[in-house]
Amino acid sequence: MSDITDFFGKDEVLEFLSEGLVFTDMDGKIVAINVAGAKALGFGSPAELVGTNIRDRSTLPETIDRFTQIIKKTGGIDDYMIFALKRDGRYAHLEAQSRLHRDDKGAAIGIATMFRDVSEKEFYKRALEKAEDRYQRLFNSISEGYIRFAPDYTVVFINPHGAKMLGFDSPMDLVGKSIVDMWVNPEDQQALRKQLIEQGRLIKVLARMNTADGRVATFEISERIITGRYGEIIGADALFRDVTDEILLKTEREQSLELYRHVLQNCSEFVFTVDRDANIRFVNNAFTRVLGYAREDIGGINLFDLVPPEDHHIVTPVRLRVRNGETVAGITVRLAAKDGCLIPLEWTTMPIIPPLFDGTSAVLIATNISELVELQKRVDRVDEDKEQNG
Repeated sequence: MSDITDFFGKDEVLEFLSEGLVFTDMDGKIVAINVAGAKALGFGSPAELVGTNIRDRSTLPETIDRFTQIIKKTGGIDDYMIFALKRDGRYAHLEAQSRLHRDDKGAAIGIATMFRDVSEKEFYKRALEKAEDRYQRLFNSISEGYIRFAPDYTVVFINPHGAKMLGFDSPMDLVGKSIVDMWVNPEDQQALRKQLIEQGRLIKVLARMNTADGRVATFEISERIITGRYGEIIGADALFRDVTDEILLKTEREQSLELYRHVLQNCSEFVFTVDRDANIRFVNNAFTRVLGYAREDIGGINLFDLVPPEDHHIVTPVRLRVRNGETVAGITVRLAAKDGCLIPLEWTTMPIIPPLFDGTSAVLIATNISELVELQKRVDRVDEDKEQNG
């Protein structure tokens, strides 16, 4: 069966296209353009454009230079926008796709671009230059990194801050290159890439990467698949930020908390917390070991349930002082052990201002002074015997 294109000449096929097609050399000079392309730019015939430079048809010629550099490095760009200037001075918003062409020896000889006018007639007449400028300034100034990949994870775009976070001086140092080899563990990258393809997007995943300036950094990445008109994957884009310091601080904080818990649970003093109503919220190991309560026995117990009634007159005023933000030290109050024995304790009570999310409002540290009290009783008995024996 013959190829249908055998029945048409090359020029005839081009003129059937409703989309514009232009071929430029590596300096931007238009070598050929079809009728649809010429009309989209406001010209009556292709001949009027052949030999002119495509930069002259852009409202921002420097963007054409930037796209050209990217195409040279990546071989092409899918679905990007060109802000074009028509012959009569009106603006056109062109949706474009470009491919790099090479000769038989592999040397780049030109760029083929297919485009179509997606403007709403006069809608973009005055807005496009401002929109492009705002977009460019936003793109360059956002504090997060933004990166767009080709399907093979070659970098197509990256903003200046993103390039800096990855250790590069300029975005163009990364365009056309892959960052896959920068991952500390390539298996992690492969796993996340598989997950991205399956789900279509990733939200705030962590990645450890070797940056170009010699650091090992942790990045928080949100990434999504980009699809073409027919649902095919044409790339991906991602927002990312450096969370290395946050992860380090979190690790240090967790280590500090672990040390704090170890000291707290293994110290000889009783440490426990209460809310404003004196309900016990937490006790350490010394508390349960000496008083004989299991932790499940403590839940819901009020401090006054463990203080003998004859000592309530000491605790009540202390409670009021702590509520007013005062730390109270050096008071002696007994607590009832599970077996009914009264354990004398010397207390220090400190307020927590503001209270914690669970209502905890005070920390109490108590030292068991049973031996001291017993020793004092012995001394008192000896003194009594001496007085009696005169």
